Amino acid sequence: MRIISKKTGLQAGAMMAVAAAGFGLISFTGQEQAQANSPAAYGVKGFDTSHHNSHPIQWSASVRAGYSFVFQKATQGTGYRDPQFAGDFAGASRAGLMVAPYHFYDSGSGVAQADHFVRTARAAGYDGKRAGQLPPVVDLEKIRGRCPARVNNTQVAAFLTKTRQAFGVNPIVYTSKDFADTCLRGNTGALANSPLWQPRYGSGTREPAPVGGRYWSIWQYTENGSVPGLRGKADVNVYKGTLTQLRALAHLSPGQTPTGPGAGTPTGNGTGTGAGSGTGAGGGASAPSTAVWPLLKNGARGVNVTTAQHLLAAAGQSVTADGIYGPNTQNATAAFQRSHGLTADGIIGPNTWNKLVRTVGQGANGAAVKAAQAQLAGYGNRIGVDGAFGPATRNAAVAFQRSHGLAADGIIGPKTWNKLINGAKSAPTTPAPTTPAHRRAGAVRSLSSTLSFQRNFVTPQTEA
Repeated sequence: MRIISKKTGLQAGAMMAVAAAGFGLISFTGQEQAQANSPAAYGVKGFDTSHHNSHPIQWSASVRAGYSFVFQKATQGTGYRDPQFAGDFAGASRAGLMVAPYHFYDSGSGVAQADHFVRTARAAGYDGKRAGQLPPVVDLEKIRGRCPARVNNTQVAAFLTKTRQAFGVNPIVYTSKDFADTCLRGNTGALANSPLWQPRYGSGTREPAPVGGRYWSIWQYTENGSVPGLRGKADVNVYKGTLTQLRALAHLSPGQTPTGPGAGTPTGNGTGTGAGSGTGAGGGASAPSTAVWPLLKNGARGVNVTTAQHLLAAAGQSVTADGIYGPNTQNATAAFQRSHGLTADGIIGPNTWNKLVRTVGQGANGAAVKAAQAQLAGYGNRIGVDGAFGPATRNAAVAFQRSHGLAADGIIGPKTWNKLINGAKSAPTTPAPTTPAHRRAGAVRSLSSTLSFQRNFVTPQTEA
């Protein structure tokens, strides 16, 4: 199917229409069956705009019709600025839409394109943290059926890193499996921390094909849609999660409305997890469903694997916390998944993390405490991994929370777990050993070799 991009007006080439399974984390072979959902199965609607849309746009009419979010073209390449962006961004924000700018990736280095994008977005009042602002977006698609000049995983990674540093949140990536396979030659490592916004048009009940084994958070299901307030054809999207989850990603507390560009004060934690605002490190009974969790599977190594092994042990599974994700850990994971109604694929993705983590605080004992201590030790804290949550562990937890914008209550709840597991561990001084060296969880200091998922934007439906 040949498509004309509404973002550029340029022929984008043939998008591959291949099957996809639900929103999970699997090793994609191309043989999985498509998820049998139509766009109508998802209730949170949005659209995207650029100067190619007829103006002016009646943003309030879109809101009244039930649309919640809009992505707006800001820049392309290293020099182009969309002439409608600043006005559109302000108007949509004032109308109550959740908003984010997007950059159409073209020629030029990733860093140079990111610099151009960041400058333009900031000038319009976007900082990624104000109430109503969703994470920024990079659009990776073909131009006239060809890949952008010199695009590769390294350059895309440079763009994403620069943008993440500027706005403190992992950018969303708009792309397709065809682009990843041909333009990135299947190397999707740069995308591992980003939520995916994917196109698939005229597909009926077949959702977009996964990219790098990961599934969509936002689905652009038509370029010929009709949106109240817009004249002519429109790109229409659905979000896989709930409206509450999307609002959390846009730093909106219950009842709060977008502040508009340049107004108000930043809300939410602004640290890149997209976990939403809120004050408590414990933050409720379960892990925030909108948070990013790393993907762990057979062959992974590091402190995150050690943590997962301790948590599996805390759940009653027989597994050694050696920091190596081998067959024993895979089998223990599958058993845990079966006991919690999850797809038993032996891969620890967002659904499994959400079930594994448990709140621990001073006075607690056991393997879950060891999991927390292994993480805290990975940030340079001189604490023993002994399974006893004493004053030293609490002090380390408080220090970590303060440095990561969390309520410093010393309780390791879902939000603190998420920050711990997703952060970059350093090589600390050797902690005082409390268990034999060959079993000491805190001895594992290397970063996990697994891909981080990312922004899994919402709680996945499956992990198979």
